[in-house]
This record gives sequence, structure tokens and C-alpha cells, in this order.
Amino acid sequence: ATAAAPASAPASIHLKDLRVALPVIAGWKMSGKPRSYTKKNLYELINGAAESYLKWWFAEVVTVEYKPAGGAGDNVVSVYLYDMGSAKGAYGKYAEERQPEFKFEKVGVEGFYGGMNIVFWQGRTLVKIDGFEETAAGNAVLLAFARAIEAKLPGPKQNGQNLAR
Repeated sequence: ATAAAPASAPASIHLKDLRVALPVIAGWKMSGKPRSYTKKNLYELINGAAESYLKWWFAEVVTVEYKPAGGAGDNVVSVYLYDMGSAKGAYGKYAEERQPEFKFEKVGVEGFYGGMNIVFWQGRTLVKIDGFEETAAGNAVLLAFARAIEAKLPGPKQNGQNLAR
């Protein structure tokens, strides 16, 4: 069952605001336009896993792919910015996905590398960035994207914030 957001929940970050957090990274360009998914169509993006987001007060996700500028190589970086409705929702979904064996990274409030991706949360936003190779160079690219997004997101970057809805 999906947890309904209480009437007093803060308003959702609007699509235009999430798009503002999309990074500009030297040597990379957006491949197509950012896409938005809401509660009504999240299953189109993550069929089979939508419920795991909805239970944490998911409001919207904006996603876009980046490719190397100049078309060199087949590498793709996919960015997902999830408005989880509150810091509690962002932290809850983040905590559900982290594993003790993951390599933690100080980005946002807290982040981790999980295979070929980096995941972190800040304020009411859960950020996932999927990369192209699980190497030091691949992780450096992911971290560059994460740092650029982190700088644009609202919300405190330290733990201990009040996670009450």
C-alpha cells in the first residue's frame, strides 16, 4: 500500500526547480531533453519498483542522459533527481537502498557508490547517477556530476536535520 502524504506536507518542488539542479559538466552534454515522471506514471520509468518510491512520499522525478561532448565514445551518464516530498522521504528511500559493503562518499548529507552508480540525498531530493564503468575514472565522473548537483540543491548538507514530516 502507498503511504499518503499528510495535508500538511510541504508543496512539491516544481519541475522547473528540479531542472535547475541538472548539472553542466565540462566535456559532457545532455542527450535529449529532461523527462519528468509523477506518481501517476512513475511505473513507466521504473516498472516493478515504483511502489518502493511511492511509500516514501515520492512526488516527482526528472531524468536526463548525458553523453561525451563531440560524440566521442559510447559512454552514457544517467541522472535522476527524485523529489521525495520531504527530507524524511529522501532519507528513507536512501537508507532503504544503502548497504554496509558500499563505499560511502561525503556528498549531500550522505552518499554511496553502488556498482556503477552514486546515490545521495540532500533536503527532500534523492539523487541517483548511473555511470558507464566501475573504475576509478568512472567514479570520478560520477562524483563530478554529484558535486555539481549538490551545489545546486536546496537543503542542509549535514546529518541531524529534523526528519519529521
